[in-house]
Amino acid sequence: MKNKAMEVKGKIYLSREGSRLVANGELNIYSQWIRKVEGNPTKGSIVKVLDFQGKLLGKGFYEDIGAIGVRLLSFEDEELTLQTIIDRIVKAEEFRKDKLKLRSFYRIINADGDLMPGIIIDRYEEIIVIQSSSIGFDKILKPLAQSIMRELNAKTVYVRNDQRSRREVGLKVWRGTLAGDKITRTIVLEGEVKFYVDVGKGQKTGFFIDQRCNRIELEKYLSKGDKVLDLYSYTGGFAIHAAHKNAKVVMVEESGYAVTEARKNAELNGVQDKCKIVCGRVEEYLEKCDEKFDVVIADPPALIQSRDRRKEGLRAYLKLYEAAIKRVEHGGLLVASSCSYFINEEEFMKILWRASRNAGRILKLIGRVRGASPCHLARPRDKHLMYLKVAFVAVN
Repeated sequence: MKNKAMEVKGKIYLSREGSRLVANGELNIYSQWIRKVEGNPTKGSIVKVLDFQGKLLGKGFYEDIGAIGVRLLSFEDEELTLQTIIDRIVKAEEFRKDKLKLRSFYRIINADGDLMPGIIIDRYEEIIVIQSSSIGFDKILKPLAQSIMRELNAKTVYVRNDQRSRREVGLKVWRGTLAGDKITRTIVLEGEVKFYVDVGKGQKTGFFIDQRCNRIELEKYLSKGDKVLDLYSYTGGFAIHAAHKNAKVVMVEESGYAVTEARKNAELNGVQDKCKIVCGRVEEYLEKCDEKFDVVIADPPALIQSRDRRKEGLRAYLKLYEAAIKRVEHGGLLVASSCSYFINEEEFMKILWRASRNAGRILKLIGRVRGASPCHLARPRDKHLMYLKVAFVAVN
């Protein structure tokens, strides 16, 4: 089964534009680029992709859902088998462990960044989480999960196919254990700090892996007794690191689930006496707060969800950062973050600058703008995978 070639069900001919983009490395082929379909490919089957002159460009899953026509898995005329995909996953994890020296939890497959468009795979200790946005991967999930459990020495393979993008294109929305024990909860180690992770209830696949390095880096800038305000604190990622360095922390979070988990994480690390948790809306807290802090972290959810909401979202970022800057002591630190794909780094910095001017303060960027943790591999052309922007800035 694992070595049996996936049968090619048809040929897809692309337009000139599509041919040029795929030849330049594009893996997600939009339906509007497809000029002709030969054969009778079914959704999720393997097809050959050819340019407008009939030259082979590669092979991939025929999707025909939403805007995506094909997800390319190879630029060669190679046989594609389940083992081909498993081998890629194993090599991807080996790279994370051997070269990036990652342990405990990390992203194993980052979609296009690992030449696997339409799927991400994360590890949390002995739990592996799969999230698919591809009907092709959906069709092989069961055997894929069983193989992953064996090859990656996991106890559980859990599926988090509950993202909004699946619902929008008509794919089944669900979550649950696909292989192994029905375990959804574990403890991960990040630097010297521990966190509970629940892959069934937590955000994304259970935790914000992309902020891993930024949370650890925060510790460099803290001194004993510093007052830290963590806005949109979720389960305490930044805040627990601050408390671990003997800072006095205030977390603000409106999710009841996240607040409960944050308390548990504080207790897990023995820093509950250094943490105050406010369950409520960040906007309301900032309107009433007149206290100043040595460090303020503003790490909101994506405030721009689509292109047609850009203006509204940009105003929301400006308002948040301005209010956050006003809460920073002179000589203090602001950690500002945006995870929205619809705002680039240049726009992000302009908003921070405008916010500082409105607040009557001066910001000085410390180093460069940070991105996602290294396990979120991305090819230089994969701008959509470079969504996270984090600035550590001195406030005067």
